[in-house]
Amino acid sequence: MAPDTPLEGNEHESGENLLQITVKFFSTLRTIVGVNEENMEFPSGTSLHAIMDDLQKKYFIPKNSRLLAEDGHRLEVGMICLIDDTDINLMGGLKHRLQKNATITLISSLHGG
Repeated sequence: MAPDTPLEGNEHESGENLLQITVKFFSTLRTIVGVNEENMEFPSGTSLHAIMDDLQKKYFIPKNSRLLAEDGHRLEVGMICLIDDTDINLMGGLKHRLQKNATITLISSLHGG
């Protein structure tokens, strides 16, 4: 692609397709993050783990909180994650690679009474 050629649609400079990912935060996560949802772009085939890692670095670590467990290979205890209303545990967990635009829903089952 020529340097002055504008990109069309969701195409990245490298020519790979970019996915539109909406992440919705519920329960105490809204308080930690400070927004109801975040719209992000990732190359097709990005793992859910990479998306969660980006979210953790942007929102959770600065507030001394965690989205991923300390081992980095699973979600923190009490965290529920859905992709288009399907539990990630039914799709391979954090290893799942997104191939299409999606909505990720994050819910903390741990909260005050």
